[in-house]
Amino acid sequence: MTLDISETLDRTIKSWIKEKLTVTERVKIKEKIVHVGDISKEEKNERPIWFFDYQNEIYLGSNENVREEILDLIDRLGRDMIFSAFGMYEISRITHKFGYYVWGPSWFMFAEQNQWININKHKVEILNQKETEKQLDFGIFWHNYRNCIRSFVVKKNKKILAAATLFKINDNFAEIGVDTHPEAQLSGLGSTVYSAAGTWAYENNIIPFSSVGPWNVPSTRTQLKCGMKYVGVDMKGTKEFKVPPQILGSPSREIRVENYYPKWAFNKEIY
Repeated sequence: MTLDISETLDRTIKSWIKEKLTVTERVKIKEKIVHVGDISKEEKNERPIWFFDYQNEIYLGSNENVREEILDLIDRLGRDMIFSAFGMYEISRITHKFGYYVWGPSWFMFAEQNQWININKHKVEILNQKETEKQLDFGIFWHNYRNCIRSFVVKKNKKILAAATLFKINDNFAEIGVDTHPEAQLSGLGSTVYSAAGTWAYENNIIPFSSVGPWNVPSTRTQLKCGMKYVGVDMKGTKEFKVPPQILGSPSREIRVENYYPKWAFNKEIY
């Protein structure tokens, strides 16, 4: 699938990929190019493997000890199955003997600056890193970052109802993390703080991006509402094998949601 994005955004994304991956060779597999190389030292300590699919090309950063097996898996499964829950399981079977696994797939979202949407449904307070560390309960707002450059919060009676943080990747990029309090009843909280974070980033010459699980319907809606667009999908290394939850949210309040499988069919390996 070729994405409809501007040349500016395309250069932005490719420079972001270059920050994460030093390409050492190009491998052609079933008419698809796989850019193979080494992950940046900062990434490798936490995530020793990374896949990214962008503009019909795959970027693979991995240790050499799994590289050939991973390329063979890409050849056998193809793009769609690699970037799936099944792919997560099969890749983790390969990496298990080296003590790490993969998480994914996650959709990656960037935005055209001139298409960013300001949403001001609630009053937003901007906190610095020390204020964020002191005021934010990271047990509740767990998608937010402690070592952020700024956080953007909505409060009611001094209680934080929603928060978005900017985690600086380098001088050019920052990742947005966002959460709303599970007991909050007001609408537009997530989109308000997310929008504020992106607006501040652009005003300070920082390019915002974020990732979201395909099963996370509410968060995906929030990001699209603010002007973000899908640009690619990734799988990244983790120290533990974790599986995603069932799909969150509903199509609308008028639609009744029912689980297709009964409770006895849910993953019996999770205790």
